[in-house]
Amino acid sequence: MSLWTVAEQDWAPERRAEHEPPPLLKEPVAARAALPNRPLDGAFQPKPFGATLGTHYLNEESEEAVLRHAGRPTLVAYRRFDPAAQPVILVHGLNGSGSEMTALADRLTDAGRQVYVFQYHDNSSRLATSAEHLAREIRTLHAGSAFRDQPLDIVAHSMGGIVTRLAFNRLQAEGMPRAGFPGVQVHTLDTPLAGGVHESRWTRWLGAEAGSFVGLALARRLALHDMRATSAMFEGLYATRLDRVAFSNTAARQQGDSPIAPSVGDFSEVDRSEIASYLVHGVVPTNPRAANYARGLEQDVNGERLRERLVEESEYKLFSEALLAAYEAVMPSVPTDHVAIIADPASPAVLRLVELLTPRADQNKRGDV
Repeated sequence: MSLWTVAEQDWAPERRAEHEPPPLLKEPVAARAALPNRPLDGAFQPKPFGATLGTHYLNEESEEAVLRHAGRPTLVAYRRFDPAAQPVILVHGLNGSGSEMTALADRLTDAGRQVYVFQYHDNSSRLATSAEHLAREIRTLHAGSAFRDQPLDIVAHSMGGIVTRLAFNRLQAEGMPRAGFPGVQVHTLDTPLAGGVHESRWTRWLGAEAGSFVGLALARRLALHDMRATSAMFEGLYATRLDRVAFSNTAARQQGDSPIAPSVGDFSEVDRSEIASYLVHGVVPTNPRAANYARGLEQDVNGERLRERLVEESEYKLFSEALLAAYEAVMPSVPTDHVAIIADPASPAVLRLVELLTPRADQNKRGDV
């Protein structure tokens, strides 16, 4: 087992610089056996306080330190480790580190959830490799969790949603659907269902397919190779119909520049018509990006509602217009940008997730997945 926690020392106020983060502890020591249901064999621990990943440590530098000491991608507990608290996993995206998820992590921790952040090589590793590590960590979490008989919640931003999807594809292929949890609810925020927008820029510079892979490997940007709309990863991403794993995506609706994760309104009229045709008639769009996007919408937890609303709207509208209306009615996007949708404490997406994932004393954990 390899679930790790990182400690923040409780320095006296007179020793703190202005908001200067205390140093990361360097040496792993054995976890205390006194903690029940602790899903790890080793941990970074402070002296003498409990193990946490402090607020100051949700950044790229600390993620690299965790990866060096753990030796591989891993989950880390945020701010505290409480085996009696209900777990929720946060997965950041490309060029992220978890820092953009601080507001959500703090709100969920304050509400009583045990937050874990997945630390991984989001740029330099193939997505299948990152997914393999995430799948292993989810199995580890289930093995030591007091909540193994209740559904698991995951929040994933951007490419983190793709990594999470691959992880559950892998778990199901291995005969361990959901890693043993009775259900899983994955809330993705502005995940690029269609593929990455980086493709044309990189492929123009690096050339053909083989040269692109070698160049991206040398540049430590292998994740970009997988995020191409025409990659083998995307071709197989939605081939597996997951058992009781519900994905729900909320898109950002930004003005001006091309969005990182395009939503319905960012496609051409022709592409929208073909996406709508796929949802209603199963005809795969000719544009690979539109095809990826259509499959992602279909397998969203709201996909069936979207299809039903699309059929209603198409009775008096063109398919392309009907899709726009149905999408905003069933899966409304948030008027913000790709990062602010998760980083802004006032983001409607963050506020909704806090409300949805806050444990209630008067009811059990949702069982609707």
